[in-house]
Amino acid sequence: MSWHARVGSGNRTVTDQPRDERWSLVDPEVNPVRRNQYRTTSSHQLDGRPLLLRGGTLNGRYWTAKVAVGQRVFCGEGPWSPEGLYLVTAEDVVDADGIRRSVAVPAFA
Repeated sequence: MSWHARVGSGNRTVTDQPRDERWSLVDPEVNPVRRNQYRTTSSHQLDGRPLLLRGGTLNGRYWTAKVAVGQRVFCGEGPWSPEGLYLVTAEDVVDADGIRRSVAVPAFA
């Protein structure tokens, strides 16, 4: 069987053999588009992250949320307001109880 095939409406032919698609998912040389892509975790797979709120109206309070670093989270018992929106940073601190907490800062300063 010949691997020659017509491409489009022109008279060009392709002589390369078709690639095995299974390898393009794992081999970066076969499919360079997938190289260096971010991997993310969906929010329902995250554990509750203990937070220390630093700044804003809730300064110094502790909070726990299913959120990743770099994401925003609403902290507060009342209705939604911009003052309760915090951004989780990569900075970690250990509180007086020995719990490692991520620092969250106000999203709107």
